[in-house]
Amino acid sequence: MEVVYYSIVGMVAFMVHIIINYPYFISKSQNKAVRRYRDYLFVVTLYYMTDIAWGILHETEYLTALYIDTALYYISMAFSVVLCCRNIISFLHIDNIFGKVLDVFGKIFGVTVTIILFVNHFYHNFFWFDDDGTYVAYTWRHVSLITQCMLFGIISLSTLFASIKKVDVERYRYFTIGIFGLCMTAALTAQYLYPLLPLYSIGLMLGSLIVHVFIRLEEDQIQMHRIEALNSKLKEDQQKLQTQKDEISDALGVINGLCQDFHTIWSADKETMSLKLIRMPGVGNIKGTVNLVNQFPNCDVAMQKYIENYVCDEDKERMLAEVNTKTVLERLEKTNFYTVNYMRKKPDGEMDYNQMAFANANTADGKERMVFGFRDINDTFRQQKMLEENIAANKAKTMFLHNMSHEIRTPLNALFGFAQLLGLPDGSCTEEEKAQYNAYIYNSYRMLEMLVSDILDIADSDHGNYRIEIADVNVNSVCRNALMLVEFRVPASVKLYMTSDFDDDFVIQSDERRIQQVLINYLTNACKNTQEGEIHLHCSKSEHPGKVTFSVTDTGRGVPADKAQLIFNRFTKLNQFVQGSGLGLSICQTIASKLDGEVYLDTAYTKGARFVFVI
Repeated sequence: MEVVYYSIVGMVAFMVHIIINYPYFISKSQNKAVRRYRDYLFVVTLYYMTDIAWGILHETEYLTALYIDTALYYISMAFSVVLCCRNIISFLHIDNIFGKVLDVFGKIFGVTVTIILFVNHFYHNFFWFDDDGTYVAYTWRHVSLITQCMLFGIISLSTLFASIKKVDVERYRYFTIGIFGLCMTAALTAQYLYPLLPLYSIGLMLGSLIVHVFIRLEEDQIQMHRIEALNSKLKEDQQKLQTQKDEISDALGVINGLCQDFHTIWSADKETMSLKLIRMPGVGNIKGTVNLVNQFPNCDVAMQKYIENYVCDEDKERMLAEVNTKTVLERLEKTNFYTVNYMRKKPDGEMDYNQMAFANANTADGKERMVFGFRDINDTFRQQKMLEENIAANKAKTMFLHNMSHEIRTPLNALFGFAQLLGLPDGSCTEEEKAQYNAYIYNSYRMLEMLVSDILDIADSDHGNYRIEIADVNVNSVCRNALMLVEFRVPASVKLYMTSDFDDDFVIQSDERRIQQVLINYLTNACKNTQEGEIHLHCSKSEHPGKVTFSVTDTGRGVPADKAQLIFNRFTKLNQFVQGSGLGLSICQTIASKLDGEVYLDTAYTKGARFVFVI
């Protein structure tokens, strides 16, 4: 049974490995560093596959296949070290003696292990299986693992020490490899002490996750540097533009400057506020604007009519306050140029982004005039919006990676700890304790399985591959199954029960697996947020007549009414100290839409939380 858990842990590590490295597996880049990393990923994939097969073959006691798989296991482990050394050299841009020695040592180690394993078939010097199928380790197995421990230990210490002297991106890179090396050293040491536990697989997976988290942080830092550089360039351009504006000494200079960007330009006398058209293309909505303003030669009245006819309702009040004679003249006393952005109504009913700009101008005869123009800023607005969305997306991805690292680490620690306890010599644990440890390991596996399933569901939904299978669904049966699958999560002081308005033979046409997935997510959230009281699953035929209404009601901490919609967004967690990926409720909403139903939080319930699923 212990060996089966060995394969299960290997499968989890394999799935995480595929998920986080998927873009590199399908990448067609010919970049040398990317190709080296891709080669490393394929060797690690081979290692995971041999690790998974080992547990299965050990149970079947097919010794020939088990021997071949074990040999491939050690070869793939050795060559993962070779390619790991090459990747570290590329990642850190090491071109000194240390890098050359590291590369040569890695190659020698890989070739040596391969040769010794070939000889091992004729002369047992690495490992063997006796007639009873018992694994026996020989001298070269110990030498191999100790050598790898020393290699990763040296890499870890040297890179961590070097990171102290580095700055910015280089510090991130050296620190990342240092932590990765520590993780691998610890895993190899544990694997050496406990040969029949999948500790190297766990260490390799955790090391990969650490590398991905720090690479994400590095990319975010680079992105922030780019944004800071862009902001600096924008400020510099604004300063240059302001300098140019200050150098304009007469009205003609101001008008010529505005004509480069603005489709319509007017001039107004500051004393009488009478208007004069300077430039107009004479097409479409612009021509209509000019005709409107010409009816009201006074600037204040003309601008008021323009706002009433061409500015969207949301911006009218603000524009009326900012674009009037008093406000404009007060601002032009403090600055020679300023702008106001707003949404403009087009003749076809569509909206676009526009800008009004105001500037001072002095005519040749000494009169002061105000020049103002209109221009389209849709492209500028879209670029700014795209930049903001990219920043928000990067932050969301970073937070997601942090969450995933924590969510994966918690059940893995349980798997690792209780698997060690099960591996103690006979008599160390009672049968009752072993059964309890097995239960803990199973629960941790279920947590990992749900997490991976959530990630795959999100990926399927994003790529349009979300599958729905319609069949007969017994309403009461699907509820009982959901209760049974979450019973182990219910705190001792909480009562979990179910009621239904439907007969036991009542059947609907839907997807049983997806309905159960929604109910399990609801019930799991209730278990995590309810410490005492009760959790009640109910099926109602009257709450929404003609439909089936599932509801999960608890007496837990509840959800604020103003967060009722926010909690269904992807990656959203109201309490960062409660375990969860922030994906469950988003998946529930996706399922409901695929089944022509709806999910929502009942804000009228105030004794805890009540989540509803209508289908």
